Amino acid sequence: MKATVVLACDDRFIPFACVVARQVVSHCGETPRIIIVSDGVSDENKALALAFCPQVAIVEAAPLLDGHSFGVSRQHSRATYLPLFLDEILGDEDRVVYLDCDISLVSDIAPLLAIVPRASPVVAAHDLFILVEGSFRSRLKMSEGAPYLNAGIMVLDLQAIRSEGIFAAARQYAVEYPDRCSLVDQDALNAVLDGRWQTLDWRWNAMNYQAHRAPSDVFIRHFAGNKPWGALKTGVEERFVNEWRAHLAETPWPGRFQEQSRGRSVAGWFRQYGQAIEDNIKQRLYLRSAGRKGNRARMVQNYPMVLDRIARAAAAGTLAQRFPEDILLAG
Repeated sequence: MKATVVLACDDRFIPFACVVARQVVSHCGETPRIIIVSDGVSDENKALALAFCPQVAIVEAAPLLDGHSFGVSRQHSRATYLPLFLDEILGDEDRVVYLDCDISLVSDIAPLLAIVPRASPVVAAHDLFILVEGSFRSRLKMSEGAPYLNAGIMVLDLQAIRSEGIFAAARQYAVEYPDRCSLVDQDALNAVLDGRWQTLDWRWNAMNYQAHRAPSDVFIRHFAGNKPWGALKTGVEERFVNEWRAHLAETPWPGRFQEQSRGRSVAGWFRQYGQAIEDNIKQRLYLRSAGRKGNRARMVQNYPMVLDRIARAAAAGTLAQRFPEDILLAG
């Protein structure tokens, strides 16, 4: 049985959730059940969303969040915590695929929907940017060597998550330690799992970090950083910018796409070019160094090999490797 696809958003992100939902319909031979979990999406926008993508169901979850004092910011709204409530919101669902709204589907997602979590109730991809930064374990009080997942695309065994109280514990952690959770729901989930999650092939969650060094055969491109519809598009490939421009033009919210000014475009190009030069210099200087500088240098040098190792671990269905910086970044 295919998993149900779940997205989550507030009124600000409903246009992008609808675009992704339409992509799911077009990238899957047999349309799965698609649910958009809402934190206060207006009645008007709900009606527009259902007219634009009639294959979706919208579930309102704002009352569940009302009783929690989560940390929020300009970058992270309250809706960011919605994935941590899927065990309660979707009481009749056992297995779901959660998708962030800032993605582009590149290939048929049927293989993703067919994944059955076995080693852990949570299947997710390594967040390699966080990994090389290296401070997450001390910040979140995780055990030595624990890996760190990105929560943008996850396959979830909700039945096991309920029985083990994983999301309930993550919600509690987010409320008790907002100062630790700079990446809000993702940090809270990592703290509770403490590395006990199953490896997802990186191609199902290909992020902005080092995207120019990655092979092009990705399955889902995740814009964990600048967005293709935003005013600043540095690091986003032109084909995805054009794709999102066309997609949003078809929605009831065409004004949500922002063109990047020529000045910002040129500045972004110089910034990206300068970063590439800096990476090459640091690679030579710090390749044999310990800690963050060494990890960054080794990531730059070994990136395709790192991705290959992750893909092989995902194919084996194993738990995420502990001390991933030692295993993945080894020459």
